[in-house]
Amino acid sequence: MPRHIEPFAQLRVWNFGGLTLYELVQRTWHEYRERQLSARCAQFAYFSMLAMMPMLIVLVYAIGQMPIQGLLGSFLLLLEKTLPSDAYQLFRTQILAIQQQSSTTYISMSCIIFIYAGSRLFVTMGEGLNIAFGHAPRARRVRTYGVSLALTFSIALTMIAALIILVIGPQAIEWIMHGLHLPLPDYFFLILTRWGVAVSFLLIFTSTIYYIVPAHGLPWHWFSPGSIFAVFGWIAASQGFRFYMGHFANYNQIYGALGGVIAMLFWLYLTGALLLMGAQMNGIIYEAVQKSSANALA
Repeated sequence: MPRHIEPFAQLRVWNFGGLTLYELVQRTWHEYRERQLSARCAQFAYFSMLAMMPMLIVLVYAIGQMPIQGLLGSFLLLLEKTLPSDAYQLFRTQILAIQQQSSTTYISMSCIIFIYAGSRLFVTMGEGLNIAFGHAPRARRVRTYGVSLALTFSIALTMIAALIILVIGPQAIEWIMHGLHLPLPDYFFLILTRWGVAVSFLLIFTSTIYYIVPAHGLPWHWFSPGSIFAVFGWIAASQGFRFYMGHFANYNQIYGALGGVIAMLFWLYLTGALLLMGAQMNGIIYEAVQKSSANALA
């Protein structure tokens, strides 16, 4: 499937290539099951969990070196609003422990493990995206690992940048409003702006993964039906799972001290599933666009 198609066909992406919404959802689910992408989601959850703690150590250390007040608090608040309660408590305990033992050797080992696990995570994601798009894997493994390594570093940098924007964003808006002699925005506007920035980061990062990670990415879009489905589906699934864990389920009764780990693994599995479903959705749309374009030229 080529990266570039004619401009008119690109517009038809938002028409789902002539498919109805029901047909698109049905075919996405069918292809997801037929291609056994759930196995890739399990691998995604494993390598994500393996990379999570080292990344957390590196992030907390990097945040601690920055002369910006409130970064770590914003990071904890972001985790609390996103993760299930058991998983959040697990991360909070680790963050407090990290602050007390951030030696050079500890940070260096964490960086090495994070680089390995993160690159393996994106290699696994690339294999899943190749299956979703119906592509053969890259012949040159060096390029595959190079792309995976670059994306591993970009995750940490993106998270730090997003945290900085979330912290200094309201003060920057207030400063601009004062400079322009305009009334200060209300609290609702500030909250909406912060969430808008966070969602935009997620959408662009998801589109970048769909474009760069597979052997032959689809044409570039800042936003696509698949990326919108993946991001908003992930937000809804995260909040739904968090509500379920807080009100109905208690993994600690079944798994004991491992309850937080199991909850985290399941949440990461959902994340991988939504990413691959979004990719599968884009692949189906572009296949429909190409078929309709070929029929129009025939």
